[in-house]
Amino acid sequence: MAIKPHFEYSSKKDMIVGFVDNGKKRVKRIADHALVFMIRGITKNYKQPISYTFCCTATEKHELAQAIKDHIRKLKSSGFHVIATVCDQGSSNMSAINALIAETKHRNTHSTRYVFEVDGDEVIPLYDPPHLIKNIRNNLMTKNLTCSIDNENKTAKWEHIVKLYEENPAYKGIRLMPKLTELHVDPKKMPKMKVKYATQLLSSSVAVNMGYLAEKGILDPSSKETADVILFFDELFDSVNGGFMNEKKRPGKDLLGPLTPKSSHQSVWTKSKEVLKTMKFVTPQGHRKSHVSTVPNWLRTLENLEYLKDLLFQKHEIKSIWLRHFNQDPLENFFGCVRSHGARSNNPTCVHFEVAFAALLINNLNSLHSPGYNCEKDQGRGFNCLSFSYITGVRTRINY
Repeated sequence: MAIKPHFEYSSKKDMIVGFVDNGKKRVKRIADHALVFMIRGITKNYKQPISYTFCCTATEKHELAQAIKDHIRKLKSSGFHVIATVCDQGSSNMSAINALIAETKHRNTHSTRYVFEVDGDEVIPLYDPPHLIKNIRNNLMTKNLTCSIDNENKTAKWEHIVKLYEENPAYKGIRLMPKLTELHVDPKKMPKMKVKYATQLLSSSVAVNMGYLAEKGILDPSSKETADVILFFDELFDSVNGGFMNEKKRPGKDLLGPLTPKSSHQSVWTKSKEVLKTMKFVTPQGHRKSHVSTVPNWLRTLENLEYLKDLLFQKHEIKSIWLRHFNQDPLENFFGCVRSHGARSNNPTCVHFEVAFAALLINNLNSLHSPGYNCEKDQGRGFNCLSFSYITGVRTRINY
């Protein structure tokens, strides 16, 4: 979370707060970000922030990798069983995960999975699906996306989405796609950090209208390829985004239900992996952009979700899983609570962050959701900080 660079003397600590501080040592650099670790239950609906540090821009990968291992060890000593980690695609996050995996493969040359081990316990790294879908949208604005769906080559182009918006299909002033606005298609006005604008754009309603208008000759016929790609991502995101708030099934949205041994999630993931393996971003001139990490991260996340599913269903005998427990919404909501603590403070200092963190911890995260921020309600309940040390035998995963 970005914070305001600022120095302030703390009489309680008898020190100046505002430098980079990882809890073990302080460095003579000005802190402008806070790194937070949070745990979230898999079978029990709880969440709890457990630590924070101050860094400059980002935490160095080896330091972050060590912090991940330290947190897992301390949680294990408290009776928790850490099964997975969740993070976004920050460069330091990806580098730390890759370093942990490389370290594990160095010790165990027979390991072929995208996982790492801490003191012999396997941990499954996942990337936050809302961030993944948002990055697909961000890359699509400047590059074309090619792939093979049902053995047919498809090319999705941003210009097709712009043309659909400009066509503005309506009858007597009532638009067919009222949620498609300039905030979705104009890069200069788009709130790029908010996930909802990406999911509303890469949705079935946009795809169906685009495909229909292309078939009728109102839009370029090649727009059907973009519509097919959008439908693919709508189904893919639904398959990893089921939560308690989706218990009332929406027509055609069965994937928003829980993951069970008989649900259709596995078949969707199997198909999606084949499509993702053929997917690449290219420039309008046809040059491949090899540095885009979002597509391989989607593929790794699906493969690890499959492995996680088998592990929980077979080894731990769990009957169903809500996949929204494996995203960063609780952490985003916590950051929203920090920014709104006391008076509105979108850019808190280190001292303000510490005060808000402590107050929210004691008040048990009294707000489940922060309106206006880039996530949905996570429905997770914080457990009382006084009982934190006494909860044992609980399966969890870490957000950071």
